[in-house]
Amino acid sequence: GVSYCAVCDGPFFTGRNVIIVGGGNSALQEAILLSGYCNHVTIVQNLSFLTGEAASVSKVNEIENISVYFNKRVVKLNGDSDLQSIDVIDDTTNELMTLKTDGLFVAIGQVADNESFKDLCDLNNNGFIITNELCETKIEGLYAVGDCINHPVKQIATAVGDATAAANNIIKLL
Repeated sequence: GVSYCAVCDGPFFTGRNVIIVGGGNSALQEAILLSGYCNHVTIVQNLSFLTGEAASVSKVNEIENISVYFNKRVVKLNGDSDLQSIDVIDDTTNELMTLKTDGLFVAIGQVADNESFKDLCDLNNNGFIITNELCETKIEGLYAVGDCINHPVKQIATAVGDATAAANNIIKLL
């Protein structure tokens, strides 16, 4: 019942109730997408406002089957073999709430852990390794693939494609 990709897993929750954790662009885009499949989408945001772009916030506010809980943090997932509910705590009141759900989508952004590579590779402002379309870094023969690179889509499919491109180029290099 826990997912990180509405594009991949959203259709599994058709007609069901889901929760998205996050309030930025990724969370809002996923909420909008899921609202087309799901009976109800609840956004749980740890801040008192949504941090996504104004157009996305406006769109979320227009969709009737999306609701938002502000100042809440997930503290526990409940269920046996399937997710049944989550416990959230209100950061302003310390009130504990249990929200029933069929699925939880985590969309709280990504933090790159590439600092140890900064002397070998150029990093962008968000800490992701900068590569070209062949996954080459600034050092000849050094490739990077997957979620650590500056690719805008963080999916297994794109990581596999990146790895394939890098492997083919490594073979040519050898």
